[in-house]
Amino acid sequence: MTNYVIVQITPIGIQDLGWKFWIVFTVLNAAFLPVIYLFYPETANRTLEDLDEYYRNNPPLFVIGDKDAIASKRPKKYVDRQEAHVQRVAHGNEVTEASENAVLSGEKHQAI
Repeated sequence: MTNYVIVQITPIGIQDLGWKFWIVFTVLNAAFLPVIYLFYPETANRTLEDLDEYYRNNPPLFVIGDKDAIASKRPKKYVDRQEAHVQRVAHGNEVTEASENAVLSGEKHQAI
């Protein structure tokens, strides 16, 4: 939707304002830099499971003070969790999420 609006207004803006029209985009991009820096965690070198665990643990609003959120390398706790998961699967001790939820809620059933 936003792209549609930009495509519609850009020719008119360039026609009326000339090169000054690009100042609007420059200001908007500059305004978003601190927002991205302060509120968005680093997602490079992370699996979806890492991000899921990060957000399930109620992370702080400002990520700047959270080492796990701003680290460029994958945090060791996520690597250890994945290695433990691989070991459980390799030894056949993996519990599916559905059966784990059933056990936690007190239901009795047979795993498929």
